[in-house]
Order: sequence, then C-alpha cells, then structure tokens
Amino acid sequence: KRVRELQEWLRNNSGVKTAIFDENLEIVERDRQAAWFAHEDGAQILLCSEIGGEGRNFQFCHHLYLFDMPLHPDVLEQRIGRLDRIGQKNRIHIHAAYFTGTPEEVLLRWYEDGLDIFRTPWNGALLEANLQKEIKEALRAYLDPEVKKAEREKLLKSLLKNTKTWADLKREEQEKGVDLLVD
Repeated sequence: KRVRELQEWLRNNSGVKTAIFDENLEIVERDRQAAWFAHEDGAQILLCSEIGGEGRNFQFCHHLYLFDMPLHPDVLEQRIGRLDRIGQKNRIHIHAAYFTGTPEEVLLRWYEDGLDIFRTPWNGALLEANLQKEIKEALRAYLDPEVKKAEREKLLKSLLKNTKTWADLKREEQEKGVDLLVD
C-alpha cells in the first residue's frame, strides 16, 4: 500500500516517471514494470515493496533509497544485493530516510556503525542471542516516551560497541576460514 501511495504522491507532485514492483501485480506486469525501468527512456524510479529485494537484478542502477529499515540484516543485504551485482559499473549510493530519535535511527546506526553493512558485505552470520536482546531493548527504549534521552543513548552506544566487536570478530573468522564452495 505504501509503495502505491508514494507513486501517487510522486505523480501528483513531481512529474517523475515511476514504475512499481509489488506483490499486487501479476508476474507479467512486474516484468513489464522492471523492463520499463531498465529502458533508457523509461521510468526514472522503481518503487518496490519487499519483493523487490529478491530475484531481480538491477545492476544498471547505482542509487538505492530506503524508506524503512528492515529488522534483519539479511533483508537489508538482499536489497543492496539487487544493485551490487556483477556488471555494476558505478559505486552504489544508499540513501536512508529516518526521523531522529526513532527506532529507524537505531536500526540505521546499528547497520552503519555496528555491522558496517553499507561498506562491507554482510556475512550472514547468525546474531548471537545477547545482540538480539540488545537490539530489541534499544528499539523498545526509543519507542517508550518514559525512557530518558540519556538512557536511550547509553543503550544505543553499548549496542553499537558490542555489535562492532562481534561483527569484526565474525569477519576475521570468515577471512581465516575455508569456504568449501569456493575451494
């Protein structure tokens, strides 16, 4: 629904040609919309629901706009991976919309400063239970108006530090490890 609302707003306020890619379209229409977006004179923007993060390759694009932050890094990696493909000729620019002091900001900072997912590929490691607990606590704190700003920031700072330490360790383990598929 949100994708269609955004398309309507862009149509009424910008004149930008937009294609749409969501679960409400038949597969043939999804193909048409994707082809129109891929065409040089076609749509300038492709608006996608979560299904846009799977199964399609858009390596001719190099700007990804995120209007929400997914709760799991694998989902974010899927979104980025639609552009970061063999044949990509440009640096990918990721733009994220969020309001300061909200769970969206927590997730963005967790991905950026904790997992470093915007600069390095996510390795798909399973998050440890303590990190899962910490991210949930931080998100809840940013939803609860009773929690003071200093306490929120303390929780976020701890989450980012612990996540970075864990993610760096996982990357190091991965670099030292053997990849049976590659070998």
